[in-house]
Order: sequence, then C-alpha cells, then structure tokens
Amino acid sequence: MSDWISRVTEERNELVERIKKLRSFLKQPKPENVSATQWELMQDQLYAMYAYSGVLSLRLEEVEN
Repeated sequence: MSDWISRVTEERNELVERIKKLRSFLKQPKPENVSATQWELMQDQLYAMYAYSGVLSLRLEEVEN
C-alpha cells in the first residue's frame, strides 16, 4: 500500500472515531455551560465531518477500482 493511501486510511479511521464521539455527545441534552450557538455549531461540525469522511472514502474506493 502506498504511503498516501495509508495516510488517507488512517485519517479516515481517526475521523470516524471523532464522529462517533461527537455524535454521542450531541445525543445528550445540551449542557448548561454550552451556548445554543456553540451547540448548533457542533451539529454543523458533525455534518461537515460526515461529508469529509465520505470524500476520504470515495478517494479510497477510487484507488481500489
């Protein structure tokens, strides 16, 4: 496996773990010490992370074909 494929695979795997953690956090009620704006921004961040993960997956799929 080439170096860049290994790096992209590792990056995607790390991102998937971060997605799981943020998704789990956002499933809970909003903590009092987090503003509504920050809460919404974290939700936006999660959606961006999903999109980025998808792009990394597509890059890896393209190389496999």
